Amino acid sequence: MKRYTKTCHTRRRIYSVNYLPSKTGPWTDKEISIVRKFYPNYARLAELLPARSPAAIRGQCRRLDLSPSKHNWTMQEIVRLSDLFPRSSWMELRREFPFATEKMLQSMANKHGIRRRGQRQPVSGQS
Repeated sequence: MKRYTKTCHTRRRIYSVNYLPSKTGPWTDKEISIVRKFYPNYARLAELLPARSPAAIRGQCRRLDLSPSKHNWTMQEIVRLSDLFPRSSWMELRREFPFATEKMLQSMANKHGIRRRGQRQPVSGQS
């Protein structure tokens, strides 16, 4: 068999099993169990898997279908946010909405036109 043909067969075999060669080789069962146990703590995963790059760890998390759950806001939560957001501190808001980060709260408030007390409205038509 010619060298070129052998290389093509090797590449075809590699791609057929969805494995791309890397310096550290395929993921072991032990590494996968560590990823499942410590996800989404990427700092801890990087400590426990020093041979794997951050991009490799994130990619493996995606392949294992590990992802943070997305919260669907109910109408009651949006009404509660519109009542609390203008006058409450971030600590009170986080206590009321334990599933949400400050960024999520701010994003949902912006989406529904809810503003914090003391924020200025942009003046239109002035130069």
